[in-house]
Amino acid sequence: MDSLSMGSSGRWRTRADPFQEHWGEIVELLSVTPELEAVTVFGYLRGKYAGRYEDGQLRTLQRRLRRWRAEQGAAQELFFDQVHEPGATAQLDWTDGNGLGVMVGGEPFAHKLCHCAAVYSKWEWATVCFSEDFLSLRLTLEEAFTRLGGVTRTLAVDNGSAATRCLRRGEGQRDFNAAFQHLLNHFGMEGRRINIGEAHENGTVEALHHHFRRRLEQALMLRGYRAFESRDAYERFVVEQLQAVNANRERKVAEERAHLRPLPPTRYPEFEEEVGRVGVGGTIRLKKKTYSVPARLKGYQVHGRLYLDRIELYVGGERVHVMRRAYGDGSGIDWRDLAGALVKKPGALAGYRHREAMFPGPCWRELWLALRQRLGERGGDREYLQILSCAVGLDDATAGAAVTRLLAGNAGLSLEAFRDAAGLCRPVADLAPLVPDLTAYDAILEEVNCE
Repeated sequence: MDSLSMGSSGRWRTRADPFQEHWGEIVELLSVTPELEAVTVFGYLRGKYAGRYEDGQLRTLQRRLRRWRAEQGAAQELFFDQVHEPGATAQLDWTDGNGLGVMVGGEPFAHKLCHCAAVYSKWEWATVCFSEDFLSLRLTLEEAFTRLGGVTRTLAVDNGSAATRCLRRGEGQRDFNAAFQHLLNHFGMEGRRINIGEAHENGTVEALHHHFRRRLEQALMLRGYRAFESRDAYERFVVEQLQAVNANRERKVAEERAHLRPLPPTRYPEFEEEVGRVGVGGTIRLKKKTYSVPARLKGYQVHGRLYLDRIELYVGGERVHVMRRAYGDGSGIDWRDLAGALVKKPGALAGYRHREAMFPGPCWRELWLALRQRLGERGGDREYLQILSCAVGLDDATAGAAVTRLLAGNAGLSLEAFRDAAGLCRPVADLAPLVPDLTAYDAILEEVNCE
């Protein structure tokens, strides 16, 4: 229809509406699924009515849908600005840091940021962590309140397992767990859980997630490279960015601090404790994760102190072992703990539950398969475990390079060849010089002379 007509916007339309023929169908689609976007509806029309619509008409449809939603669309969810009181509430949540592309020690640094913010002043703090667990929550909260100089009256968290527990299986009812309630009591504050699936109820820290990740991204771009020599170096970088952004909120922060409650007289312990017994296989379960320990600890009941990055084991009051803490899919099995014991029982390797942990890298698995092909399964396992046990005293890079040279060379695959590739001296027995005792012969000579 080419005649002039009054459009819904109040302006005269000077061209025919290309969607008039199918407008009723479009409205029916939107009435069933109001969240459909214009590009989706346009794709549907082009698929159903081939050749009827052209690329340039998408903008027209977007404008028409925008006007239709303003006139007849469903009511949208509204968010109501809240009046926040200084010193009243802090919010805490985790955000993913993997998208920043940070490298530590030459390797991609998989991590999260546990993020806390005072709602009134938007003062924020974050710590580098590896899991959404109670320990990272506690360390972040302790550091945040210490730096802020006081404690808010309330802390708002989500319904994750770090702070809450299920009351009745299958009903979705949750309440604070004992550890988190103890932490709240320590700080003398109240806890508040947001409703399940309602992340906007922690809106302040959710919004600051986006802004802080963007700030980190910009700072990394300005820095020119994303590699850090150590985790400590990266954490210092994060702290610098936090201090810079908080410096822009000094007036509000001063108002916040005037209404904060005092800090507790003592700090909360820096670690979690758990007691366990080392099993017959030289492993122990801590926080639902299996760890290997030196064979000398088999059968001992140990007290574990679980820090963010490490676990310290104590027997009585003596520290007997320190190991790296594992998170997520990471293994707590360290081949160095078990290689010596497996050498004595090489037949156990083939079906060992933690066999994959006995390959420190891809080249080690390649070596194992090559040895099995050459010497048979039992002979190959035995030779492999002897090589692995020999590598216990080497760092990963040296041992891995030796295996690579061994696989690439013409020398036979053997323990002796590995020692040569790693630059190790072959073991030589340190024997004392032999000094024969000739007194018995002297006695015989005396008897002969007497005759």
